[in-house]
Amino acid sequence: MKPNGRHQSSSFKGRRVQMRNTLVLLLTVIVITIPACSKESLKRTGYKTLQNIQEQKCQRNSSECPEQESYDNYQRKRQELETSR
Repeated sequence: MKPNGRHQSSSFKGRRVQMRNTLVLLLTVIVITIPACSKESLKRTGYKTLQNIQEQKCQRNSSECPEQESYDNYQRKRQELETSR
């Protein structure tokens, strides 16, 4: 019996342990996968998002939209500009 006079069932204890183990597993997975999101991946995703927004705006306003530049070409041009300074 607990000090407050209530009994705690073994079923409740089992569920509590299971929930704690699940939480520990979830936190472990999160901690392991966060570094997998590299800076380069985030930059690429941001670039693609901006490209998609521009394309949607263009499609609403006109029928002809310029071809989108790939992230790799964008990075190559950007590096060329930085090295030419």
